[in-house]
Amino acid sequence: MGGLGKTTLVNGVYYSPKLSDKFEKRVFVTIMRPFDPAEHLRRLIVGLHEGSSTKEELIGNNVRNKRKELASMSVEDLTKELAKLLEMKSCLIVLDDLSSTTERDLIMPNFPQKMTTKIIVTTREQKIAEHCTRSGKHGTVRNLKGLEPEDAIHHFNKKVIYKKRYPCCLN
Repeated sequence: MGGLGKTTLVNGVYYSPKLSDKFEKRVFVTIMRPFDPAEHLRRLIVGLHEGSSTKEELIGNNVRNKRKELASMSVEDLTKELAKLLEMKSCLIVLDDLSSTTERDLIMPNFPQKMTTKIIVTTREQKIAEHCTRSGKHGTVRNLKGLEPEDAIHHFNKKVIYKKRYPCCLN
């Protein structure tokens, strides 16, 4: 179901200070509709360049020029570029809002099968999550549940009503 906080939860993990030193590169990409494999690969590559934790790579690679270069590349060339970026690097890749097993099957072969790359997928469909874990060596499916009505009201009150009355007391 939409609106449970899947993206918000994963976003919190992605930006967690505890993870910032664990990965040399990271990228958070929302799957666009309609799905275009070439455009998806371009967004991953640019995101990995931008998400580099090493200053040398950021200085050495002008992202604007990289986008122009990627615009004319074929899916095969983009796949090679992605593999080169991921080679010998520890990477965190978030694929947000995967909506079909076909998308997953088009995306995953582009990633080298190595243990230093961790991939997190968010989806609304249980079968897609299960497909992602079955297809890989490792994986865990986490199901989020909606709040009970009384919990939802409590959180609403805390964030909206109490915050207006006592803005200095709540985050």
